[in-house]
Amino acid sequence: MYRPGSGTWFSAVLTVTAAGKADASYNYDDEPTWPFPVDPQVYATDLEAFPRDDAHLPEWLRQKVRDHAAGRTE
Repeated sequence: MYRPGSGTWFSAVLTVTAAGKADASYNYDDEPTWPFPVDPQVYATDLEAFPRDDAHLPEWLRQKVRDHAAGRTE
């Protein structure tokens, strides 16, 4: 669910109850927690596909893009 200028979500939580009711919440701002290292190129590629205005670019994402530009991994 891309929002022009705001970007897209980084992670989501889907909750389904025993009664079958489903609820979804989306994280548009906070760095996701992964059980493995993620190469900064992944974030840079995501930002190219789903651009954000400067006002919607979290500092952690700025750093990931800088890391990618500098050739750093993980």
